[in-house]
Amino acid sequence: MVIRDEYNNKYPGIFRLAVKLTYKPALYSWINAILPEKLHLKTTHPELGGVYLLTICDYPNKFEKMLKIYYLEIFKHELYNFQRDDKTWPKNLSWKNFKNFFSYSFASRIVDLELENPIYDDENE
Repeated sequence: MVIRDEYNNKYPGIFRLAVKLTYKPALYSWINAILPEKLHLKTTHPELGGVYLLTICDYPNKFEKMLKIYYLEIFKHELYNFQRDDKTWPKNLSWKNFKNFFSYSFASRIVDLELENPIYDDENE
């Protein structure tokens, strides 16, 4: 949902919880093991990683609980970005292994500053 009010008409807010993933060494080790000829990453790159929009959650102490609901789909999506053949994926896609592969941070306020190509708002169409 896009929020619109007097100020947000210019820069609409998005009513979602965002989670930003950052890759950890375990993910780089997996990537290098399965794709040694294409991509060899030795160091971490904090700019790499996905941002996912989750259902809004008003209480910061429940953000991680919300992530736990979606972590498996996020985990699979991230692995798929590197290797489409799921037979090469780690066998253990548990929450514990997710935290071994990724660090994460949350944002509860998302604002679209792109005025030329705003996010589609189906409620006002």
